[in-house]
Formats: sequence, C-alpha cells, structure tokens
Amino acid sequence: MTIEDLRTSYLRQAAMWVAENQINQYRIDQVYPQITRTQNTVNMAGVSLISTVSIVATPNPYFRRVEVEVAATQDPKHILIKLNGSTSQY
Repeated sequence: MTIEDLRTSYLRQAAMWVAENQINQYRIDQVYPQITRTQNTVNMAGVSLISTVSIVATPNPYFRRVEVEVAATQDPKHILIKLNGSTSQY
C-alpha cells in the first residue's frame, strides 16, 4: 500500500464519519426535515471536508430520504463518500 493509498483511506474514513453524523443528527433531533439541499464545511480528524445534505421526498409522506455527499475541500468535485439514510415523522 502506498502513502497515497493511506491518505485516500484516511480521507474516506473521515468522510464516512461526517456522513454518518449528518444522518444520525436528524434522528437524534427528532425533527421532520423539509425538502432541501444544504452545503457546509466540516472539520473532522484534522481534515477539511465539504458536506452536501439533500432531503428528498419518498412515496410515503411520513418518511424522508437523507442523502449525504462528502468531498475534500481541495477537490470538491471528487466525492469521497455518498451515504443514504432515512428519517420519519414521529
């Protein structure tokens, strides 16, 4: 494994933590989100990342799909992780 492979693996792991945190935050807050798309910069494990969260409607009006894409700020077009989850109206 080269040093570049280790760097990429480290970036992907940090990106996964960010994506999981974003999805879990909706569940913890118990807030039924509006259909939106937001983007912000997040620092995780010493890495600056761009997180894009899309809230998407589903066929069931009581559920929303949460799509999270995470990229490094140095290369915002290269998505490191894309994670999908869901949240429901309580």
